[in-house]
Amino acid sequence: MEVFVARQPIFTKEKGIFAYELLYRNGRENQFPPINGDEATASVIINGFLNIGIDELSNGKPCFINFTENLLHLRLPAYFQQNKIIIEILESIELNKEMLDICKELKHMGYQIALDDFLLNEENPYSYLFMEQADIIKVDFRETTEESRCITEKAAIELNIKLLAEKIETKEEFELAVKNGYTYSYKLLKLINSPAFRPENKINSIRHAVVLLGFTEIKKWIYILLVRGMPGAKNEWYEEIMNISLIRAKMCEYIAIHKNQQNKASSYFMTGMFSLMDTLLGATMEEILSSLPLQEDICDALKGRSNIMRDILDLIISIEQGEWERMIFYSEKLDIKDEVILELYNRSINWSSDLTKV
Repeated sequence: MEVFVARQPIFTKEKGIFAYELLYRNGRENQFPPINGDEATASVIINGFLNIGIDELSNGKPCFINFTENLLHLRLPAYFQQNKIIIEILESIELNKEMLDICKELKHMGYQIALDDFLLNEENPYSYLFMEQADIIKVDFRETTEESRCITEKAAIELNIKLLAEKIETKEEFELAVKNGYTYSYKLLKLINSPAFRPENKINSIRHAVVLLGFTEIKKWIYILLVRGMPGAKNEWYEEIMNISLIRAKMCEYIAIHKNQQNKASSYFMTGMFSLMDTLLGATMEEILSSLPLQEDICDALKGRSNIMRDILDLIISIEQGEWERMIFYSEKLDIKDEVILELYNRSINWSSDLTKV
């Protein structure tokens, strides 16, 4: 069975990793023809996560998993250990007595409940009752106004429910969320560009090391040793950026070998490894590359210019973000079968996990 799983980190307000949100699909149709879509998705979740290993996917952190109304009726969450997952109730699910009873049952079994893209609707009596069963409420900062969030925030604080801010992309939004009582923040990678969120000594050491390595024909194993030996590397936010970089690097290398480009595998590796360097250093990619004598095709790929390295990088990013149609586009463009992509991506995750274990 082809099961694609992407993970996205959820950070605490202190920038530690609280959990991962898992995005998943199987095959190109995302369902099996003989059975309905929900049963197919159930099979994907159960078999996929058992085959891949939920601990490997999450590094031991709990996982947010989306469940449709039908999957909740099937009591699918009961297939997982209570401390491994957080049950995410989608915003599309109708809030009624039947679903409320299911949530109460799961809550009684020891599962945590998260309400996705939730805003308290005072006209629907079940809205508040669902809040009472929730452990976490996710609020989308891109799709809501401050005024509309205020009612939900006030009720959540009164009920001692944790608030999770989704799609935080600016320093101001982060500070507003913390001020308004949010404990967790989601999709914060852009914020790392702000100097207010970076330890100055770490940035200087990385920048200095990168420049030195660039002038001595950067070797991937030296860079890996640099990553592992970074001072102050206990910052989980930074560790996650580095982990994503390592996964991208190894995936690029694996694909190069698969495409019979063994002689350029190290160049592909460097493309993936440096793809988040602008995020780490808080500078534009153009500024960073101007001081690094990397070969032209690597620079072009990192600047977003079309070549095979850029196509591979875009393929990997589409998997990370759960953009499955985009992934299919690049897999066809690169002429790589889905099952091969899945195998290489899982191997890359495991390689990165083994490499960074303390």
